[in-house]
Amino acid sequence: MEAPIVLTLVYELFSMDQQTLLSVLSAHADGPQRYAHVLQLLAESRTLDQHIANLRKRIERDPAAPEIVESVRGVGYRFRA
Repeated sequence: MEAPIVLTLVYELFSMDQQTLLSVLSAHADGPQRYAHVLQLLAESRTLDQHIANLRKRIERDPAAPEIVESVRGVGYRFRA
């Protein structure tokens, strides 16, 4: 019975683009996702970098030193499980 509550909280706390980012990155946890691939999945025209920054502000202890959503230089981003 906990799953519906968790899903409800996710939908209430995160924008659609943030939900998309979390879904894509966590589905491939610990594996880097190419920047261009993730960018294609976003509906809004704001930059992917801004979406990542906003997501980090919501889920990281210290967004300036991310531990959950990492940047992978020359590739894109990785979700650390």
